[in-house]
Amino acid sequence: TARPVTTVVPHNNVIRPRPAKTVGTKPHSPPRRTISHRPSPPASNFTPKVTTVKAPKVNDVKGV
Repeated sequence: TARPVTTVVPHNNVIRPRPAKTVGTKPHSPPRRTISHRPSPPASNFTPKVTTVKAPKVNDVKGV
């Protein structure tokens, strides 16, 4: 009876890989949407702030 049990184990392994692919695709979708939204707002705010701060600093250094 021990040998038949071992044969049943491989069947379970085959079933697991199939759902694993579906699960992997689901998690990828949410992260992509979240990442796209995050960079959009901060990127716009950071770009103007960095440019404005850099301009005055460069002028002060050149003046000195």
